[in-house]
This record gives sequence, structure tokens and C-alpha cells, in this order.
Amino acid sequence: MLPVVIATAVFLGFVSPVSLVILTLTSLITFYVLNSNASQPAATLVIVIQLSGVLLLFKLQTVLHFNLTQNASLPLGLSYYSFRQIHYAIEVYKKKMPALSIVEYLNYLFFLPTLLVGPINLFQPFLKDLRKRRWDNLLFSQGLERILYGLVKIVVIGNYLLTLKLNLFCNSIAGDHVWLSTYLKVFKFTANAYFQFAGFSDVAIGLSMLFGFKIIENFNYPFLAKNIADFWKRWHISLSS
Repeated sequence: MLPVVIATAVFLGFVSPVSLVILTLTSLITFYVLNSNASQPAATLVIVIQLSGVLLLFKLQTVLHFNLTQNASLPLGLSYYSFRQIHYAIEVYKKKMPALSIVEYLNYLFFLPTLLVGPINLFQPFLKDLRKRRWDNLLFSQGLERILYGLVKIVVIGNYLLTLKLNLFCNSIAGDHVWLSTYLKVFKFTANAYFQFAGFSDVAIGLSMLFGFKIIENFNYPFLAKNIADFWKRWHISLSS
């Protein structure tokens, strides 16, 4: 899987060099600090503060209007690989993390399918699949099917039906039916957010299957939830877990 790490590094180097630098430095620091002879609670606290601080700093630049780089955008994938490293640090603190090599750790953080938009896959299942990975015709077929589902959600439902067609319809009735136009725009925003996010998660899960990995689901029909608590259990499941 080292070629995947290299390919991801090359991709980030072209698309977001800042993100590549942050990911590389934080990954190495996190791994070696947590596997050193330092006090485990202190090491975990330092790592969590470091990662949270980097994430907060880049998020605040859009609110406080200052630029750490050429623009005020968040480095590509920063939120997702920061949460993965925090998850790893907490699992090490709980003594739930098996012995592993730096290459296995980098495979987890530089895994391109889930790097950009999630899900925030857990380390232990990833390591298990990494060590037992083999060709699986069924898993590969399911991966292609899942990618297709995701692209339909993003391109057909999200981009075409909701963003283009429904938006045109809302604008056409805005003069005579303001209330209906406003209601439909609220619906469009909510539905589009779901189908785009869920669609990209499907693509990420499908791509992971092509590599032989089963990644945690991120959505479970959230709008069929009975209450708000049930809704959050079904929405962005990987973050909650």
C-alpha cells in the first residue's frame, strides 16, 4: 500500500501543498510522540491540543479575515485527517491500539478515498483490512456499484434536479407565490446538502472497496429519524462514533 501513500502525497503536492506539509508534519509528530517513552496522558494531551489548535487556527482565518496562506480557505482534507489523528491518539491512550509500523500508520492517514470528504474511518478496522487485504471480486463489484450510486446523488439529484431545475422553478414562481418559492428554496438547500455529502461519502466508500477496505457508513436515512437525537445518530455517523 506504499504506492497509495506516494500517490496521495503527489496529489496533495499538486492540489494543496500546504495540506501536504501539515499532514506530513502532524502525522510524524503524532506517531513518534505517542510511541515515545513520554508520559502517555501528557503525550496524548499535547497531540490533541496541537491538532485542535491547527484546525482552529485555519478555521478562524475565515471568521477573523486574516490569511495564513495565499487564500483563506481550509487546507484540503484538514478536518478529516485531524480527527483521524485525534482518534488515534485517544485509542493509544486507552491502550486499544496494537503495535504497528510507521508505514501502516501513514497508510491510514494518506488513504486518498477518505482523505478529502470522509467518512472518518476508524483505525482498527482499517489496520485489519490492511493486513488481511486480498482480491475480492464481490467487494470490487459492490464498490463500483456504490460509486455509481454516489455519482447519481451528486450529479443527477444534487446538481441537476435540485441546484439547476428546482432553482429555476423557484425563481419562476417567486413573483406570484413568494411563500412557496421560499419553502422550496429551504427544501432545496437541505436536500442538496444531504445528497451532495451522502453522495461523496458513497464515492469514498466505493473507492475504498476497490482497494479492499470496508469503511464505516456515514448516513443512515437521517430524514426518516423519529426525533432530533435519532437524526444525529443517522447523520455523519463516522464523526459521532
